[in-house]
Amino acid sequence: MLSPEEIAALAAKGIEIGAHTVNHPILAVLDEDQQFEEIAQCKRQLESWAGKPVLHFAYPNGIPDQDFTETTVNIVRNLGFKSAVATRKGVSTRESCIFKLHRFTPWDKTPLRFHLRLVQNQAY
Repeated sequence: MLSPEEIAALAAKGIEIGAHTVNHPILAVLDEDQQFEEIAQCKRQLESWAGKPVLHFAYPNGIPDQDFTETTVNIVRNLGFKSAVATRKGVSTRESCIFKLHRFTPWDKTPLRFHLRLVQNQAY
């Protein structure tokens, strides 16, 4: 989606660059070595382009126990990531696992609808 130069420029302006994988696979169907390589290769490549550590990860598709497993979570943790996001709707709290943070997509058509959804998600 972005060239190495664009990633470097964003990183230089203070934008946090996060990893995703190289080929966007469903990690749960890969063996542990394949998962490790998908995630580690992406991290290494982005760090070389950004010129700084990549500390955050987003699981492809991101449904826990369907798209990624506890093995995947352990790989992400062991590679030195500080957090990771799944695609469970809701709001993360202090009790949430830092490697399975909730998120929702911000694709509302108007600022008001986005604001209303933020307010609604605070109830979780």
